[in-house]
Amino acid sequence: MILGNFVDFAMGKPIVFDFLDFIPDLVSAVVAGLAFTGHRKAAVGFPALLLVWFTLDPLSPVLVSVGGIQVPFLWMHLISIGVLSGALLYEKRGSLARLSPAFVSAVAFASTMSGHVAGNIMYENVIFRLDGVIPKDGYQAFWALAFYAYPLERVFYVVLGAMVAYPVLRAVSRRQE
Repeated sequence: MILGNFVDFAMGKPIVFDFLDFIPDLVSAVVAGLAFTGHRKAAVGFPALLLVWFTLDPLSPVLVSVGGIQVPFLWMHLISIGVLSGALLYEKRGSLARLSPAFVSAVAFASTMSGHVAGNIMYENVIFRLDGVIPKDGYQAFWALAFYAYPLERVFYVVLGAMVAYPVLRAVSRRQE
């Protein structure tokens, strides 16, 4: 991931997080790796820890108003941890195989959302704090925009990730048999 990010930079991708752009990708890979290697508590605990970190940061929104109703900013992240927890529980009981589309999709969902919250943490600490970039309308307006944009973007990445990961994992597992 680190090498891939630096290759991206060499090919013209803009540097966003002061050369720490690999961290959200690394977080996604760690969550997926923990889930697929049977480290169930860590696979759920690590994303939960990231949610706590983000929530405790004073620049982070906890709630966003949607039609007058307060909705947790991290609503989709919380659902992803629940989905992953369920998949890991069923896998532990033997009711769900690690290479099943449902398990792969649950891991893709949780790892994608974990990478997203890691990117949010990076954004707050690198862009806002270290680089001193303050959004024109303030932090809350920035996060409100992100709140409405991220669900569609993340669903796209989850679906695409699961569609790519499932056949790759199946092919790799067959080669090792």
